[in-house]
Amino acid sequence: MSSGRKDSVLFVCRHNSCRSQMAEGFARALFGPTSPSPFFGHIDSAALEGLSKINPDAIVTMAKLNIDIKNQYSKMIESLSPNDFSIIISMCGCGATVPVAWKEGKRFEDWNVNDPTGGTEAGFEVARNEIQNRVKELVSSIQEDRAPTYSLYYDDVCPLPSKR
Repeated sequence: MSSGRKDSVLFVCRHNSCRSQMAEGFARALFGPTSPSPFFGHIDSAALEGLSKINPDAIVTMAKLNIDIKNQYSKMIESLSPNDFSIIISMCGCGATVPVAWKEGKRFEDWNVNDPTGGTEAGFEVARNEIQNRVKELVSSIQEDRAPTYSLYYDDVCPLPSKR
């Protein structure tokens, strides 16, 4: 991160209805521009495969920690620009399906958080707590200039394809 410029983060998963929405909520509440500890300049989330409404159980689970995500909305990754983000986080172990343009020259991590959709309240809380810890760890690893603790795949700056 260069002086005066804040990193921007995009959380992606298959349908942008639960895990990526919770991650966006935590990042905004804990490290967003208007948070007590601003770190990120821009925070968003997006779907890789198809849109869905935000899971009501995710909204309720986050509200238990006084984080309101009910006004967030699902969007496709194609509706955003890769140039607007310096950090890409895949929530679902689907990093291989993230388009290459979204990984080139960026910090990319694949967290593989279990999808609580259709599960119990306790399952949502486990996923929520895991996501909260990972968002905090993401910021710590950047501040300390080290590799992340949680990631199936990590590339601090994904290499650009070779030019022939």
